[in-house]
Amino acid sequence: MFSFAKGSFWYLTPFAFCKNQYFRHKNGGFPLPFDNLPQTDEERIYGPEEEYQQVWPPDGWKAKFGCFACGLVEVYEADDVDDSLVLKESEGVYHSDGVCMCVEVQCGDRHCRTPDKWYVDISGATENDLRQRLQQGYFFGKLPCGHEIRTTLDKSSFRIYRVMNRLWPKV
Repeated sequence: MFSFAKGSFWYLTPFAFCKNQYFRHKNGGFPLPFDNLPQTDEERIYGPEEEYQQVWPPDGWKAKFGCFACGLVEVYEADDVDDSLVLKESEGVYHSDGVCMCVEVQCGDRHCRTPDKWYVDISGATENDLRQRLQQGYFFGKLPCGHEIRTTLDKSSFRIYRVMNRLWPKV
């Protein structure tokens, strides 16, 4: 149960839980990038489900995410996205609290070179920390071509940039 104290402001934000069930996660998941978080209050939070749907992606949406805590890279679909409440001390226009980076790479197999991209929330870390983990083969999963990320990623082909807006179209 949430306590809505006077002088505090609550916002809805999209959130996903890591799919790696074999790793003990500190907070279990990561915020998804989202611009202009919708404000909510106690009446609306316990009200109809439509309030939460403002931060959910549409049916058919999917994107690939890497977990900075455990390294698993997996495809997430609309049904994998949940919502979370974020407390702010002042009213305003906010982005989600995460630091979402997009990682664009290529398969390292010289006969393949299939491109791929995924998103990683690096809250509490730096872009350099992410780059080091990519160089060290920390992330694992499958590229679209079927090759393993950890063993066939072209470590010279990284392109990393920050993403602050939602990954699906506004409805």
